[in-house]
Amino acid sequence: MSDTRLECAPPLLAVPAGFDPEQMLPARLRRRADDARWFLHTIVTKTAHGETDERGYVRLHSRILRRIMSRRAQPAVVQSLVDAGVIDLPAGYFAGVKAKGYRLTEQTLGQRCKLVELRDRQLIKRLERERERLQREESSCWLPIHHQLAESQKCLTILPAADAILDGLAVKAQLCQRVLTEDIRRAELKFSVCGTGRCFNGLTGLKRDLRKTIRLAGEAIDGADIRCAQPTLLAGLIRLGNSQNVPTYMSTLLACLSRLPPARRSRSGLSGLLTALSSSNGAQIFAAADFALFESAALLGTLYDRLAVDCLAAGVALPDDPYKVRERVKLLLMRDVLAKRGQYPSPFEQVFRRAFPTVHRFIRRINRADHGELIRTLQRLESWLVVENVAPRLVGRFPIVTLHDAIYARTGDLTMVVDAFAETFDELGLRMKVKAESTEAGKEKSR
Repeated sequence: MSDTRLECAPPLLAVPAGFDPEQMLPARLRRRADDARWFLHTIVTKTAHGETDERGYVRLHSRILRRIMSRRAQPAVVQSLVDAGVIDLPAGYFAGVKAKGYRLTEQTLGQRCKLVELRDRQLIKRLERERERLQREESSCWLPIHHQLAESQKCLTILPAADAILDGLAVKAQLCQRVLTEDIRRAELKFSVCGTGRCFNGLTGLKRDLRKTIRLAGEAIDGADIRCAQPTLLAGLIRLGNSQNVPTYMSTLLACLSRLPPARRSRSGLSGLLTALSSSNGAQIFAAADFALFESAALLGTLYDRLAVDCLAAGVALPDDPYKVRERVKLLLMRDVLAKRGQYPSPFEQVFRRAFPTVHRFIRRINRADHGELIRTLQRLESWLVVENVAPRLVGRFPIVTLHDAIYARTGDLTMVVDAFAETFDELGLRMKVKAESTEAGKEKSR
């Protein structure tokens, strides 16, 4: 009996327009051209959807590569792509902790994308088996809301006007943004859930300028997100470390986690957190004057503005565009403070440390063993709040798409999205603020 899976159209892979493995691979490896195409396609799509570490590396487990690519040829195929300037030298890995990382070069990022057919029948079979294995593995960790969100995003489409916006993007953004828009056009919408509960979908990674060309069930979309979400959650962790005046939502979350099966609890991004908090001297931080200032600015949604003013006073360069200033400060806070890797000098970190010295010490103590511990914890709290608490109030009533701390819906449904955030905050004892934003005009309204 023939394999019906192979009688269908061959799988299509998104790769850089200038990529030609037959020219890049040595003669002995040219029959592995499809291996190279799949490998590069995987890095491209994961980069486009933001599934990278803070340095832009896509982490790929060697055991998965060995199950799909030729075991004997795989190291040589990867090295050939490095030699050809397609990917950077692999990042180091830590056994049992981090897989090896691969990153696209600037030359590769600046290309348009093209779709190529996969022809190697054995490779197609291995990919199908791996896809089925991953689906079984992921489905055990999905909640009902994840299935509902995956179905809801099938209403996404994109206007032809996106092409003109793509042409005007910075060179290094071209490849990934074209991959994302092409996925929406072909209705090949990705949906996955990472270990911290973050959902990766058709909107993930799509630039703000392109969102105004997105349609959900045929209508324009607007979004609502939490102001200063991660700094506010960080303030909650400090209160948790103090074990006094703990926000209701923290107690609720920890109670939920305690009931999870061990396998899911270990993927939550919160394993070992209480041990780290118990050694962080939370009482001293809680009593510090700078913590009160930090928490107040986070709750009011003015923290990034405060840090921007401090940066300008300290001579730290920031963009001229007010919106870009805020985005730059958010990036610097995440990269150089919340998840700083290594001991490199950072003028922004110095600004933050001068403004909030005890908060800075708390962050460094949490990240003492692993620079990513705190950011994973904050992402888990954020996804628990938005995906597991706000989204269930809306899904099924009208189409929505989540984006980390935000929820996008049709313009006419946005008021109900904002109300759902407010109801959730009230029930959990949160004092957070939500910001409603129009993708068309860029206007904001806070509640």
